[in-house]
Amino acid sequence: MDANERKILGSETAKSGFEFEKFVENSLLNFRNNSLGKDLLIETGTNLENIIDIEKLPKKNNEKSDVRVLIKFKNNDVIFNISCKSYGDASFNQIDKRPVNKYAEIFNFPDVVTEALKKFTGEINDGVNKRKYFDQLLKEERKHILEYFKKISKEIIELLFIGNGSNKINWVVLRKKETPNEKEKINILPVSFCIDWANGEVRESKIHRGHISTFSVGKIKIQRKGGTPDPNSLQFKFSPGDLHEAYLEFMESKIDS
Repeated sequence: MDANERKILGSETAKSGFEFEKFVENSLLNFRNNSLGKDLLIETGTNLENIIDIEKLPKKNNEKSDVRVLIKFKNNDVIFNISCKSYGDASFNQIDKRPVNKYAEIFNFPDVVTEALKKFTGEINDGVNKRKYFDQLLKEERKHILEYFKKISKEIIELLFIGNGSNKINWVVLRKKETPNEKEKINILPVSFCIDWANGEVRESKIHRGHISTFSVGKIKIQRKGGTPDPNSLQFKFSPGDLHEAYLEFMESKIDS
């Protein structure tokens, strides 16, 4: 991205209604005259000379894709379903949140797991405490949750990054916002890299302020959402900064080798 495009993005981002995904979309649609669009396409391995045209595709509100484009070549067409994540100093960003029953339907939770998670989020409560920390659940309830999530950990990670709609994500654009000490970074990652990065052990979180408050699937933290308007939803969070750094290190290692 050249200096003028960076200036425009910085100016527009300061305005309350501007969406980063719109910037990505416009960059791709106008790639012949837009350096960010060119950079993103090259990073995906696309040969710019073979592109006939790029067209915008419609999105559905219940799907994860922020940008959908159709790339037309002479002999075939390719669809990019893109999730856009812009981050700053926040260490963890939400990647998904739904009521417990929604996840129960998708992953066929046993009743004991569904009930325990509802206690964890506060959907089921004693009228005094709005929720339970993970270590305030019964030992058997925690065991049932962790054991079942171990069985479906791969499916969970795939749902979070790819989605369960018809237009599944195949690319993720990450943007680290510019700071006084660091320039902005924008990269496009294959969703397969994101899934491989996130996969890992299912475990309880470390003790924080006297409690084991959450649990994790790989690099994904699972907790009660809190706040409004849906405080009792189950929330999944990840660190886009850690993912971005892992990707940049991976690309650097490819160059070195």
